[in-house]
Amino acid sequence: MKKRIARKSDHGSLLPMTEADVAAAKKKARPRPPKHASKGNSSALCGLKILLPLLAGVALCLVVFLYYDKSNTAIKVASKLDPLKAFLNSRMPDRKASRKNKKKDRIHEDAEMLKHRMGKVEEEGRNKKQRVAATDQSHHVLLKKQEELPLYKFESLRYALLHCELVLLYFAASWCPMSSPITEQLDSLFREILVTPPNPTTDEEKEEEADKLMQRLLNDQRQGVSLVYVSSDHSKEEMENYQKENWMVVPYESPDRNNLKKHFKTCAKNEMDALGMDSRDREIPALIVLSGASHEVLTFDGVQDIKDRGQQAVDRWLDLLPKNQ
Repeated sequence: MKKRIARKSDHGSLLPMTEADVAAAKKKARPRPPKHASKGNSSALCGLKILLPLLAGVALCLVVFLYYDKSNTAIKVASKLDPLKAFLNSRMPDRKASRKNKKKDRIHEDAEMLKHRMGKVEEEGRNKKQRVAATDQSHHVLLKKQEELPLYKFESLRYALLHCELVLLYFAASWCPMSSPITEQLDSLFREILVTPPNPTTDEEKEEEADKLMQRLLNDQRQGVSLVYVSSDHSKEEMENYQKENWMVVPYESPDRNNLKKHFKTCAKNEMDALGMDSRDREIPALIVLSGASHEVLTFDGVQDIKDRGQQAVDRWLDLLPKNQ
């Protein structure tokens, strides 16, 4: 059902509304902008309409004037403004050019700093090479001196001779009844003071050990006592079972084992034929005491010193060291 629209008559009674009445009511209900706003907008538009043609006319006149300017008035005016332009440029330098100059200065400073650092690195490299060369030369001289010593040819003795002040060469055998009491006495007296070689496994450890050795040689810092067992046992197993803790051993298969016996003419009687020896100076057990620095024999009577003095035999051996050592 459509709503019925009515209107009041002059007498107050309700009458049906026509379409014209409805349109007039809608138009009356539509909101209108304030009067002052419409007036302001219209005045601004009017001002623009007047101003734009004026500006266009002025611009056109200026173009025509410059085109037909026979006396170069504009050029003269511009030339008069040159001092002002120069003054403004001096007071307000071009910021872009200033930034470029600063960037160039920073690049130049960085390049100079890098050049200085590179020079320093090169100088340190040269100094390091010189130090390494000097060290290598000193090491070469030291090793050359060691190679000239009489016992350096015995590789099995090198560690003991290079590191220790006293080196005890112990000639004995597990089957020899005279060796057993001396072996037990050596073990009880010297177990705690004997120097044993390290067992480096990696290349770094070997290099570190070599550096330590060179430092000891450079500073002449041999210390302690080492005991090297020269076996007359019948087998490698017998030798390994007989040796004591902290002993160094000439390997059973090494030619040094027999060569040391020949060099010092010290061996068991039953070995003489195999070694090609007609005579011997000492039988086993024998304890020969050496100077690690000079390879000199301090005494051939180490066994007797042990029997007479015990651990104090070391003091006697130290007294026998050459005075210039």
